[in-house]
Amino acid sequence: MNQLISPLGEHGSTIIEDTKAHAGTWFAIQMIEDTLFAALAAEGMEVHDSIAGLTFKTGMIIFGTFTAITLTSGAVIAYKAGV
Repeated sequence: MNQLISPLGEHGSTIIEDTKAHAGTWFAIQMIEDTLFAALAAEGMEVHDSIAGLTFKTGMIIFGTFTAITLTSGAVIAYKAGV
């Protein structure tokens, strides 16, 4: 497998634009609207409650190994990790 192509979304993505809890394994989250998170869980990272008050602007991308995403508002594309 080409090591460059794999992290660029080869495994698909999930568009999230609701306030339901979503579980999976994603390596990047791109904001397609200004976004507020209600909850965000990531392997190897401690995500504090203070993230709930932060606005992530349209176009912003965050990286990690995310396992749960819940939005307060906005919309994102979550890129699936190959496992």
